[in-house]
Amino acid sequence: GLSAFLAIYWTIVKEMLTNCDN
Repeated sequence: GLSAFLAIYWTIVKEMLTNCDN
């Protein structure tokens, strides 16, 4: 469903932001 896609997408985005912060 859409919620599952958003959960995966948001996880990737947060990891990207964490990598940029580091």
